[in-house]
Amino acid sequence: MAEERTQQELQMVAFKLKDEEYAVTIDHVNEIKNVTEITRVPRAPFYIRGVFNLRGKIIPVVDLKKRLSLGDSEVRDDSRIIVVEVGQHVAGLLVDSVTETTRVNASEVDSPNMAVAGIAQQFIQGIAKIGERLLILLALDQIIAEGEIRG
Repeated sequence: MAEERTQQELQMVAFKLKDEEYAVTIDHVNEIKNVTEITRVPRAPFYIRGVFNLRGKIIPVVDLKKRLSLGDSEVRDDSRIIVVEVGQHVAGLLVDSVTETTRVNASEVDSPNMAVAGIAQQFIQGIAKIGERLLILLALDQIIAEGEIRG
């Protein structure tokens, strides 16, 4: 079983929030969009920026900085919405910029053993080592929590 894990490769979409690099596995990513008009929704959780229309489907947008307690997001030219699907839920993740798609051997992903950069451990799936870089691999099933986001 351990041998199988070392041979497994993970493909990820890497992005920035503030000065740190994060990633999500590509198997959950539907597409990456420029930020378009986001409509605010009354009484939504604090980390829901609003909703947007994606080819006729209304998608909630998670302000990933707020969700991870990293402050407020400012939409800039290089900001993106990563549209992800977790189970039956589709949501957009507002990020500062998307940097790349990359492949990492599963053996290069360490389990989180503490909070990273002030993020609750429940949101971290692992830490990927790519040369000298570290990517914080997010646990989308916790970020897009059942019952909190409907999309």
